[in-house]
Amino acid sequence: IGIELTFLGPWHLLQIFITGLVIFLIIRYKDQIRVSKHEKLMRYCIGSILLAIQLSYYIWKASVGTLTFVNTLPLGVCTINMFVSVYIIFSKDERVFNIIYFWGLGAILSVLFPDILFGPDRYRYYQFFYAHHFGQ
Repeated sequence: IGIELTFLGPWHLLQIFITGLVIFLIIRYKDQIRVSKHEKLMRYCIGSILLAIQLSYYIWKASVGTLTFVNTLPLGVCTINMFVSVYIIFSKDERVFNIIYFWGLGAILSVLFPDILFGPDRYRYYQFFYAHHFGQ
């Protein structure tokens, strides 16, 4: 059965803390990041991590035998937001950013009100939360 994720339990609170920390660090160091000589490398690493997280999810679904065309279509708001975020990270397209900016609030809400029951002993726990952390 494993560890179950409980609403506002210790494993959930940990992820809420990590989300808050990521948001704080981005806001705090945005000016230094923007002018850093490694800014492009950081963007490409974050975009690549997002793609790897999503690809690993599809590989995991295939390994447990639940990968089907119908249940794996990227039609959820978070999945669409993640793919668009990767595009924005790689391209710096401000027009698309302005359109999708408020969808990022959905990622925050998904961390606050997760729709999974898997705890930290399961792959899906990490995939769900880190896809939402990086996809903000």
